[in-house]
Amino acid sequence: MSLKWAINGVLDDIYFMAQGLPRLLFTWKPENQLSILNFFEKNVKKYPNEIAFVFKDQSTTWQEADKKVSQYGAYLQSQGIEKGDCFALLMDNSADFLMLLLAAHRIGAIAALINTTVTGEGLKHVVTIVDAKAAVLGASHLEKFESSMPEAELQSLKLFLVEDSMAVPEGYTDINIAAQSAGEVVPHPLKIKDVAMYIYTSGTSYNENEIIDKSINIIKTNRGGKITYHGPGQLICYFVIDLKKGKKDIRKFISVIEKSIIETLSLYDIETFADKENIGIWYNDNSTIKKVAAIGVRVSKWIAYHGFSININNDLKKYDAIIPCGIKDKGITNLKQIKNQNYDDLENKLIEIFKTNLKNLIF
Repeated sequence: MSLKWAINGVLDDIYFMAQGLPRLLFTWKPENQLSILNFFEKNVKKYPNEIAFVFKDQSTTWQEADKKVSQYGAYLQSQGIEKGDCFALLMDNSADFLMLLLAAHRIGAIAALINTTVTGEGLKHVVTIVDAKAAVLGASHLEKFESSMPEAELQSLKLFLVEDSMAVPEGYTDINIAAQSAGEVVPHPLKIKDVAMYIYTSGTSYNENEIIDKSINIIKTNRGGKITYHGPGQLICYFVIDLKKGKKDIRKFISVIEKSIIETLSLYDIETFADKENIGIWYNDNSTIKKVAAIGVRVSKWIAYHGFSININNDLKKYDAIIPCGIKDKGITNLKQIKNQNYDDLENKLIEIFKTNLKNLIF
């Protein structure tokens, strides 16, 4: 029976490698275009006259949706939203919400999706922290938005409204009407390397009290650990590793990750260390202990997945919204703050060291 399961396991490995290898070699390249817009556009070509969205008593075909996405994109471009710019999106669920998100992808912009329950200081914070140049609001959210934002910031933001349970008030721009005469969109589709959104994730053991800014969206995962932040300027490593092929020791596997990060950073003359009480990789900054790498792993049936992240040149202010990893008495840093040097080859060095250390664990 054990031989049978071993053979089945090998066959499964071959199958998933065969599925994933072409994507790894040809699709998942930094310059390649890959976003939900790509899947949307494929359906537009394949099913132009079939129903794409149904909302309440209204239905929209793929072709109609594509036209509206382009109209939204063209209008946003006409209002100064360029590739890499961010606009806030505060709306209830609707087909328009989805098409505005797709429009952001079409023009290479970033839509900051704001929880509709957020008000006051929380709403002000989330709009300012993403440096939004404009905001698209459901009309029913206009009053709380204007009461939450300082006058000076309201003056600098361009506001566009969408009719929802309330009509668009006189004197405000109805984006659905304005977009109809916006002209042609200039596509700047997102590439894999481009920023699409900012993400806060929580592990299985996080506590609600660790979320300081209640307006941020938390992505719950089944990895170990508590709450952290992922965004541009980090090196993030996700893996799927079969620990049944070697020593079934989770602690030793975590030690391999820690050892690999520490050894890699030592190549840049950066001395770091692991802490058994607080998982992650730490740096002593003039007697202030700061985390430079986070580790969050789940093991199920001796398959290890999720991974770790290293802060290279990320925006450390993003951590102000949370208590990172639930640890209050230590700080957060990144490699550029520790030592301002070139880290372009860090990824390749880390992979080689991790592979070597992993072989010692498995074999």
